[in-house]
Amino acid sequence: MIGRGTRLFKNLFGHNKDKEYFLIFDHWKNFEYFGETPQGRAHQVEGASIPERVFTARLRLAESLLHSNDKNLKDFIISELRKDIEALPKGSVVVKDGAAHVAQVMQETFWAGFSDHAVHFLRNNILRLMRSRQGEDFDSLMFDIDVMDLERGLLTNDQTLIASMTEKIIEKVSELPLTLNQVLAKEQIITSVILLMI
Repeated sequence: MIGRGTRLFKNLFGHNKDKEYFLIFDHWKNFEYFGETPQGRAHQVEGASIPERVFTARLRLAESLLHSNDKNLKDFIISELRKDIEALPKGSVVVKDGAAHVAQVMQETFWAGFSDHAVHFLRNNILRLMRSRQGEDFDSLMFDIDVMDLERGLLTNDQTLIASMTEKIIEKVSELPLTLNQVLAKEQIITSVILLMI
């Protein structure tokens, strides 16, 4: 059984008005996993999930740092990529399917001498697994993406990206509600960030 409501049903809509079809939104690619190829309408993927977008932003930043002398930032980004991979839900069908690739990137040798090849491998084999991450603070992750894009703009001297991300970050920080005690406690930091970026 695929799920609730997916069985054909006689006389559901009245006498001789049977349930004849149903829709399946195969978000987790169960058909593909079990080698099934039913006929039907293809679902258009709406875009990358937020964890995928975070991982992509980290990969872009890592690419920008490949030939940089900033060892601290390079080590930090590599550490964040590794944390993302370690946070993958081990019980997920998608992650189990990519277990060999995950095992490969968990080896220290993969990260030694981090290169274009490593970025390419992560993009092609690990990025898609990030979709399985759930239960995270997505607002915070979106802010992380903006900050990483700003860092990448600064590294590559991309003035358009710098201006765009600066404006976006100032807007988000300015909208933090000072009526909340947790936010009010950080008012000086918030003001400093806004003044620094103006």
